[in-house]
Amino acid sequence: MTGDRRDIPQPQDAGDHADLPPAPAHRPRAVIGLNLLTLWDDRGTLDEYIEPLREWAEAGRIRPLVAEVFPLERGADAHRYMQEGRNTGKVVLTV
Repeated sequence: MTGDRRDIPQPQDAGDHADLPPAPAHRPRAVIGLNLLTLWDDRGTLDEYIEPLREWAEAGRIRPLVAEVFPLERGADAHRYMQEGRNTGKVVLTV
């Protein structure tokens, strides 16, 4: 990193990428992760982050991405599935 600029190629630096597939037709989406423990340690609360998420979830603006659902009896299979890195999204155990 140089100052605040990350060493990410800028469009003018990228050159010809005719070998890349075209951009997807669907809306772009992002997966964002953050360390909640660090926020908790810094602020002592997560309310300012959790409240907007709760509102968005209740309004249907966001929803969890479920990769796979396992019955509780197959908890070991669910754990193995995650350990193998086969999931993109949440692994759900049903009771």
